[in-house]
Amino acid sequence: MAIEKEEMFGLTFEKPWTTEEVYKLVDDKVQSIIEACKADEYEVYLTGPHNFRFEVATVAPYKGQRSGDKPYHWSTVGDRLRNHWGAKEVQGIEADDILAIRATAMELESPGSYVIASRDKDLRQVPCHHYSWACGERQPEKPIYEVDYLGIVEALLYVSPKGDKSYKLSGYGLRFFYGQLLTGDTVDNIKGCPRVGPQKAVAALQFLTTEEELFNACALRYQQVYGDDWKKYLEENARLLFLIRDPSWVTVEDLGNNYFKYTVNKFWESPCDINNY
Repeated sequence: MAIEKEEMFGLTFEKPWTTEEVYKLVDDKVQSIIEACKADEYEVYLTGPHNFRFEVATVAPYKGQRSGDKPYHWSTVGDRLRNHWGAKEVQGIEADDILAIRATAMELESPGSYVIASRDKDLRQVPCHHYSWACGERQPEKPIYEVDYLGIVEALLYVSPKGDKSYKLSGYGLRFFYGQLLTGDTVDNIKGCPRVGPQKAVAALQFLTTEEELFNACALRYQQVYGDDWKKYLEENARLLFLIRDPSWVTVEDLGNNYFKYTVNKFWESPCDINNY
């Protein structure tokens, strides 16, 4: 009989595995990440329910294309991370947001001392050190690297297992954020600016050197595509894509047992006066 396999957190699980086998796989992975980051302290976060982005999204449901079915071992992995590794579950925001908040604070307090360990590309907006573990043959390990404020944006050629070719947006820092604002994000069902793919986004942004220039380049293309409604679409997409960095943007309620509820009080705002356009 064929054994069904599934991917989660960069691990490959077989459905018949026992709880103890899953625990060991999780423990080995977390320990290897800690060692790769040369960390003497660590923090683990999980995304809970009630993400504010579901309410922000009006053009298309946030993550709306995803199946509601969780992987077979989802709760087993989560329980191990909570009970053995002290993982905190955040509600109302995503784990990405709290990692961005913590990284920004640590960079101010002790520059270069904090490493975000994740496979999530969105976190590469955040200026600090990053680490990504291997996730299958097509996603190799990215040893510790530094993301600076402006960063880079690239269009990388991707060849599928069937031989189909396409370009994917890649990069980090502010240029990558504005690149996503143009191309959207199919993983999270964020539409971006139609008819602007990775190659056009890179051509528009790669040589710009200030946030005002990056914003203006995006604003121009949104005007061309959306006409008089462009501000609405740009603002919504930016608020969906942007990771919160400032703790004053949120209020937090400690629910006990490492569960925390966050309420967002402030959203992304244009670096320019959008009303002057």
